[in-house]
Amino acid sequence: MAPNRALELSRERESEAEETIVSTATNTAANEGFVETTTTRVLDGLCTRNIPRPANAGLEVDPGTAPVALSISGPGHAHDEQAWTQGACRLAVLVDRTMVARRDAVVGYRPDQTRPSAIGKITRRSRCSEPIVGQLELRRHFGDINGLNAIALFPVAEDGTCRWVGWDIDAHAGDDEAWRMAWDRASTLLGRLVELGIEALLEYSGGGFHLWSRFQEPIPQGQAFRLLRGVRSDRVDGVELFPGRANRPRSDWLGTALRLPGRHPERGCWSRIWAPELRRFTDGVETIDRMISWLERPGIALDAIERALETLPAMEWYRESETRPRPGEERPSRTVDADLALNTSVGPLDRTRLRHRLRRSAREVASTRAGHGERRQVLNRVAFEFGGYIHHCDLMTFEQASRRLWAAARVNGMAREEPDRTRRTIEEGLRDGANRPLSLADDDRATIADDEGGSATDPIDGEGLAGTSSDGLAGHRRRHEAPDDPDRLARISLVAIRAAEMGLVRWNQQFYTWHPDRPAYVLRPEEEIRATVRKSILNDFDRLQRDAIRKSRRRGLSPPMVRKVTPQLLNSALDAIRSEVLLPGDRDPPTWIGDCQLRSDPHLVLPMRGTLLDLSGLRVDDDGTVDHASIRTMAPTSDFFSLYNVPYDYDPEAMPPGRWFSFLDEIFPGDEQSLRELRKWFGYLMLPDTSRQAILMLVGASRSGKGTIARVLRKLIGEQNVASPAMSELAGDHGLQDLIGKSIILFSDARLAGDGAKLALAQERLLKISGEDPVRINPKFGIPYTTTLPGRIIILSNEVPSFRDNSQAFVNRARPLKFGVTFAGREDRTLTGEGKNVGQLDNPRALAGIANWALGGIGLLRADGRFQVPETARPLLDSLLEASVPLRSFVDDWLDRSAPEHKVPTPLLYAAYLQWRDESGISTRLTINNLVRQLGSICPTIVGCGDREKVLDPVVQKRLRQVKGIRLAQHPRGQFLEEASYVRRAL
Repeated sequence: MAPNRALELSRERESEAEETIVSTATNTAANEGFVETTTTRVLDGLCTRNIPRPANAGLEVDPGTAPVALSISGPGHAHDEQAWTQGACRLAVLVDRTMVARRDAVVGYRPDQTRPSAIGKITRRSRCSEPIVGQLELRRHFGDINGLNAIALFPVAEDGTCRWVGWDIDAHAGDDEAWRMAWDRASTLLGRLVELGIEALLEYSGGGFHLWSRFQEPIPQGQAFRLLRGVRSDRVDGVELFPGRANRPRSDWLGTALRLPGRHPERGCWSRIWAPELRRFTDGVETIDRMISWLERPGIALDAIERALETLPAMEWYRESETRPRPGEERPSRTVDADLALNTSVGPLDRTRLRHRLRRSAREVASTRAGHGERRQVLNRVAFEFGGYIHHCDLMTFEQASRRLWAAARVNGMAREEPDRTRRTIEEGLRDGANRPLSLADDDRATIADDEGGSATDPIDGEGLAGTSSDGLAGHRRRHEAPDDPDRLARISLVAIRAAEMGLVRWNQQFYTWHPDRPAYVLRPEEEIRATVRKSILNDFDRLQRDAIRKSRRRGLSPPMVRKVTPQLLNSALDAIRSEVLLPGDRDPPTWIGDCQLRSDPHLVLPMRGTLLDLSGLRVDDDGTVDHASIRTMAPTSDFFSLYNVPYDYDPEAMPPGRWFSFLDEIFPGDEQSLRELRKWFGYLMLPDTSRQAILMLVGASRSGKGTIARVLRKLIGEQNVASPAMSELAGDHGLQDLIGKSIILFSDARLAGDGAKLALAQERLLKISGEDPVRINPKFGIPYTTTLPGRIIILSNEVPSFRDNSQAFVNRARPLKFGVTFAGREDRTLTGEGKNVGQLDNPRALAGIANWALGGIGLLRADGRFQVPETARPLLDSLLEASVPLRSFVDDWLDRSAPEHKVPTPLLYAAYLQWRDESGISTRLTINNLVRQLGSICPTIVGCGDREKVLDPVVQKRLRQVKGIRLAQHPRGQFLEEASYVRRAL
């Protein structure tokens, strides 16, 4: 179904629902005579429910005041769609940073194939733990106007902790009574949270109400569930909790997910946020602002949670024996209180240890060879232990436990010698243990962690304990890793690094980190990464030492020595981290990495602060006006590997300052061609695109505006993205290392004096960089490698630089702009600032406007297809050609290339060359062979003839070579003819 048609159907369904609500409310009020009950009306498409405020809503309202109005808008309002679309990027960044607990699983909403016009849930889980929840998916959710990309998040992380909790109060019936009851429950919970000092966000979700609370730091699942249950209490029913239980029954358990605020996938209405000071629900931009403000706050502190838990009534263990099944009976459904029967700190690691403990206990039964009485005592104790642990941890059913204990009894002979009594002992022990939950002590955990005996397929274990084979070899290895295992330490260190930076990549022997506040990867010295890794290892070793000290004190032993972080251990952990985050060297930035579904051309994506702009569909009018609706915005994501981003926000409403246009008119008076080319260059330099293979040259007298243009460009692109080397530095051994990741290579004062060999090498590297050719990087204290540099070259000079290049490759790539007006003595020093000061053209607001002006240059460049040379800069290009290819003037002035069949003897050609060299004042003297070769590179029609085409010279009576494709336009004078005669004799 097309998105537009789906939206129309959604709105039709919501309209029908509103009409039903109105008629139901009218009939109810008429029949029962309600005075202060729920009334519903539809006014100008706005569905407003006036609901009396409960006394414990947590808000101070005088008695007798009018009922609090819940203003709940209908579906698809334009101001809501615009507000959520514009705020989607910021919301995605904040939610990704503060609320996403699991990145490998998410709940989506899709049309139900079995029920027309209904929406069903679908759980998506990644294979191999690859992340599928990121800023891109969150951006789609919050900016979804069709209800097709809504998602729900799981509150419990893989380590058994929670970053947030939620209460869901639904009004399933949809009538007035259901809404009144839902509001009563929501306001009661909100008032309870206010009394406890717990900050919460009350959201109208479209089908009811959601209450959200965030924590400063993740807390254990059991502690979070205690808070949820204590706030809800038994007096408030019909409330769903997230998470819904106190512990994880198995390692692959996900739990239930709560849908994020946004557009309701079925009803089509947008979320609202309760404003206590306004006594109403907000909509539009106000809703987005309140959510952003709530997400930017630090959350609930741990001490506040502890005080709240102390205030809440203590929860009793669930011990009703009549609900405990006998072995072999079907197990009844568990209640919420039963989930609290085990210690709330039990997590996935404790479950693994429990499995080892139960295996060891079963082997103890099997290995007991004493008398009948002692064997029965051991069997009864182990059955009691099985019943206490298993029932409350969901490791296996009673029937499975009975089979395992019976298998152990068969090994020691009890099942054969006294089967009835053995069966009765097992049943009684399991039943008694189920009525008395046990906990796992610290010393038991340490003992069990060291015990690696038993297998999932031995005679005692039968088909194996539940869950032992689901983790695979990787999970088995992690459970048995040593404390100083480099892989284990690498995982711990990566958690610490990603907690601060959220992204880490190893590329070309360097570490790069990413953070949403700066949507580009930043080079991090290995010393910083090494220090972070060492600190995380020290913290982990300190934690292990504290556990060892407590255990040794209970056993009366001396504490062990503290583990040391040796250089070998640190290097091994760093090697494991490098292999974990390694990016192949052929993946040059910008490029997409990871599992990203929006794979636009990375060279057409502009990373700005807080957003990514996809300019592949950019539309620009003939006059350069940008259609900002054609620009697609995306949330910053670590899947976009780029070393470049501009340091200001995207503002489609920003306009360039008027001083910018007047400044351009001053430096290019009446030169519309130069103005158009400069705008095209600004747009081209904004993107990480090198496909044009051109070099910008700004040539003009001193104080002519070149430096101001360069300073504005530096601020527009970002100081961190610009390199300013000297021309001679490019020829150094490590001259290219500082150009890695730089978007612009700016030569502010090009001077080519010095060593000719070094200048030739620098020129060669300039041609390679501008031509997108791979260059060899020789980093200091590193291994050389080859890569492509993304920098575009800009050369500023007071005069045309003299690059010697007979192939004219440099001339063909150069695009000069002439600055013909000098402002010496009348400079405007307020245009750009120095240091931390800003001027009229480099403040953030002006830069956002100039960036929009530059985006128009991208469209002009696409329309023209290439960079052009303005008429005012043509003489500069001719001068550059003469300076780079001096022999070119000899070809133009002395040779006639009109007929390709013309030939000239090489001595006569050489004599003409010598005369031209003398008149031009050129000191370099070429040999005949070099002369012919360079003439051939300048003009391909000039070729040297072979031996078969030699002609007989009458003076020396020898056959001499000729040059084909030219003839002399000027005849050399006498002294040079004598030189030619000498050459003939020498030949």
